[in-house]
Amino acid sequence: TSHDYHFDFSEEQMAELHEKGRLEVTVSEGEKQMVILFTYKDGEIHEHGNIKNLVDMNWYNIKNLSDASTEVVIYDEIGTWGVDSKSFIEEVKEISTENVVLRINSPGGSVIDGLAIHDAIKRMPQKVTAQIEGLAASIASVIALGADEVTMSENSLFMIHNVWGGETGGAKEMRKAADLMDKMGDRLVNIYVSKTGKEESEIRNWMNEETWFTAEEAMEAGFINRIEEPIAL
Repeated sequence: TSHDYHFDFSEEQMAELHEKGRLEVTVSEGEKQMVILFTYKDGEIHEHGNIKNLVDMNWYNIKNLSDASTEVVIYDEIGTWGVDSKSFIEEVKEISTENVVLRINSPGGSVIDGLAIHDAIKRMPQKVTAQIEGLAASIASVIALGADEVTMSENSLFMIHNVWGGETGGAKEMRKAADLMDKMGDRLVNIYVSKTGKEESEIRNWMNEETWFTAEEAMEAGFINRIEEPIAL
């Protein structure tokens, strides 16, 4: 279906279009919301159509591969697009197949959502195999460890670090936020220790240094169970 749109660019938008050569405009039509890309070159403005369908965008996707297996894909920042862990957990509860393949390529995201997802995966009665395909960083690494088995493509990366974030308010709010981050950090340490069998001090040192692991290093450290063939990036 094609649609015609009429845009009245503001002075600020025109300035951005001329300066950067591109401008993204969010358009709403009923319940649909999309992003239109405009570019400016050689004195002409060009429209590139809908580049993001915000209604359909999600950081995860779930689909049946067969009667015996379901694929769960996390290929974005966890908790983006206003979709929190609640909808994810509700959907994985409905999975009825014997096996679940959890494919991950994510820089991380919301720690609270990630911990809830880790626990939900841990509770799943199915055999869950996590496949790291490119990157499992920050809280995404914790989600991967909720699976029964963790594999990693040869050219992927695995990263762990301390919990961080921001807060506004007075000294009382700042102290409460710091205490919460400490508690969440302790949970991450316990998850990493449980998977690897490493000493807590070593795990905390890796987190303090924001440590990046290749597949071989992650295997040696005990974060993953198996290395797979390289994937095309």
